[in-house]
Amino acid sequence: MTIIEAKNFHENARKELHIAPMLDVTNREFRQLMRILSKQCVLWTEMVVDETILYTQDLDYHLKYEPESHPIICQLGGNNPETIRPATLAILEKYDYDEININMGCPCNRVAGIRQFGAVLMKQVEIAESVVQAMKEAAPQGKPISVKCRIGVDEHDSLEYIVDFLKQLSKHCKIFYLHARKCVLGGLLTPAQNRGVPPLNYPRVYELCRLFPDCEFYINGGIPDLKTAKELCYGTALPFSLNTHGSTPTTEQQEHRHQVPCSICRFPNGSCVAPPLQAPPNLKGCLLGRTARDNPCLLWDVDRYWYGMDKNPCQNRRQVLQQYCDYLSKVYPRRCCDTDPRITTKLDCPEGLKPHYIYVACPVCAEFSNTTVGVGVGVGVGVGVDVDVDVDVDVKGSRKTSRFLPST
Repeated sequence: MTIIEAKNFHENARKELHIAPMLDVTNREFRQLMRILSKQCVLWTEMVVDETILYTQDLDYHLKYEPESHPIICQLGGNNPETIRPATLAILEKYDYDEININMGCPCNRVAGIRQFGAVLMKQVEIAESVVQAMKEAAPQGKPISVKCRIGVDEHDSLEYIVDFLKQLSKHCKIFYLHARKCVLGGLLTPAQNRGVPPLNYPRVYELCRLFPDCEFYINGGIPDLKTAKELCYGTALPFSLNTHGSTPTTEQQEHRHQVPCSICRFPNGSCVAPPLQAPPNLKGCLLGRTARDNPCLLWDVDRYWYGMDKNPCQNRRQVLQQYCDYLSKVYPRRCCDTDPRITTKLDCPEGLKPHYIYVACPVCAEFSNTTVGVGVGVGVGVGVDVDVDVDVDVKGSRKTSRFLPST
């Protein structure tokens, strides 16, 4: 294959880079930071439990996102088709997510143990299938649904087991995100340990790609940087065929076979992290989790390096921070109780912050000062000024004294 042919192949088989769902991390604010860094990468919500969606009084708090967030995937958690179905429907009726995903990989004991969803569903195949079927029935035609799971769970750590598991689910779903290590349930390992102790097994993901040519797969787990991610998704050698499904490995490929525990990679706990010579065409991309969380600036070059754009959205850290500060100023506007003019970057200081003005208290300030909404005391404080003021305010016929003693 010539260089031009190889370039055309990679353009036609462009892979996706996802920011993996992480509890208490991939919230609305974090996703916006990722979108400022990259206009192309795929964003995920945190896992949202189906019952939360059905019974919350503020669905926007959990599911609202910025218009520029696309492409974005919503991840659900649950084990009951009777609640998963209306939850899926509720999401898609109000929020235009590009895809709905079900979490079958979370090993947290509170989730997989007490609540019996997440990774434990890999041991309850019939329930897992019924949940996926319910999502499929609720989703409008053309709206993708997907499953995120591990490649093994507890003692079920064989290729045969995960193959049987995927066979059942693939009746209703054709998109799978695979965390390339098994998990250990029952509280024997913490969630953090389940992301590091069980060995990574990338070859198993590639084998599953070849065994399920009609499904799409994404690889997740232990990917440290963009260069490694690209090698895992595209391979380290030029493809010899546009269709490697069912192809007989070459002698060179056979000599480079890895397995777990792997003595070639020399990674902790026997992990096998070798990229393939030729990535399967139905390996559609990868997910970065802790790498994006711990070092967001690693993503500054995603659009150019990964997606082939002419340039990245931001050229330096100052541009990133300025855009992020502007976003936070709009989402969290200044309250009447915010006396520091540096809190926001764009919004003017309210009248109540000017010296010795009486202001109309917001709910937060009213609760803090023990007044009613619409009544309050405002004493503006300039930077570098000491103030010692007693103010009496009549609240519902009573006298209440507030003493402000701000200092430099």
